[in-house]
Amino acid sequence: MPAKKRLSIMEGMNKDKKNYKHNDDDYSKKVQDTFLDTIFDAIDEGAELGREILGMPGAVLGGIVGGVVGALGRVLGNIFA
Repeated sequence: MPAKKRLSIMEGMNKDKKNYKHNDDDYSKKVQDTFLDTIFDAIDEGAELGREILGMPGAVLGGIVGGVVGALGRVLGNIFA
């Protein structure tokens, strides 16, 4: 083996070539979309809960709080997962 080359040894490596063909831009877009879906779901849930408790003003406040809590929950969940 040449001195400037590296050899990687992996046990149980997936040999399916399709597994290694991907587009990082597409992956990044999917991650961003999933994150935004989580935020929007949290906003909807917060608004619904706020509306049940305080009516229309509660829906606005609940949507804001739900969005913030949803974003923080997602970020912290990924950090500590």
